[in-house]
Amino acid sequence: MSLIDARGRLFGRFNLIDAGVAIFILALVPAGLVTYRVFRVPNPEIASVSPDTVPPGGNRRLRLTGRHFRPYLRVTFNRTGEAFALVDGTPESTEGRLLTETPTLVEVQLPELAPGAYDLHLFDEGQQVAEKLHAFTVSGGPPMRIDAVVRFVVSPDLAAMVAPGDEDAYVPPGPPPPSDQPQATLGAVTVLDGPAASQLRMSPQLGGYMAVEEPGLVLEAVVAIPAGRGAAGLWEYKKQPIRAGDALRFETPRYAMLGIIRKVAEP
Repeated sequence: MSLIDARGRLFGRFNLIDAGVAIFILALVPAGLVTYRVFRVPNPEIASVSPDTVPPGGNRRLRLTGRHFRPYLRVTFNRTGEAFALVDGTPESTEGRLLTETPTLVEVQLPELAPGAYDLHLFDEGQQVAEKLHAFTVSGGPPMRIDAVVRFVVSPDLAAMVAPGDEDAYVPPGPPPPSDQPQATLGAVTVLDGPAASQLRMSPQLGGYMAVEEPGLVLEAVVAIPAGRGAAGLWEYKKQPIRAGDALRFETPRYAMLGIIRKVAEP
């Protein structure tokens, strides 16, 4: 049998024109895949957001680093842990303003946001193309008084120095806090009965510190703490989280002690 018969059929079965069209379509499939891979615009990828904490107020900026950023992106924010939704293709959240765009850097001007932690979302024509959960935190807000019950383990001679009304003077590492920042204050102080507790005393040793265990007394104090909302919406005081189970450092010019928060009465 000849390849093409007198009626123009391939192998005597297929019309030559139909066979040519089928072969052409099959050839288009790999060509289309190659074209898609070459010309496809990849989604943006957010590597980092800085700074991770901004003060409250307007005119604050964020820098997003990563790759595949492109023009006409929209950036929106919503509170971490809260539902994020689209209404008629528009993000139901607060939108920022893009100031600088390169393939690896985006600078965003924030709207005025309330203190708390925020997620960040990038949109292109109503479609989300990237997100960064817990991208940054708006700190500050007026401090609120929180009464915390704290247990301190101190040496017997130091216990005699601790008195209601003592004001905290602890300065955390890093930039000094504002001079007008309110300080925590001791309220009622009680020496708990029971066997002597173990106290870890920190003393300089070869340029570092060495823990020395010695007997101590357990003091339970009510501490009035001026705290503000920090990372992840937690209450913080001088970079210390204020939650049951967390440690609290309290210092005066006469003594320093470290305790464990037992209970917190939020405002």
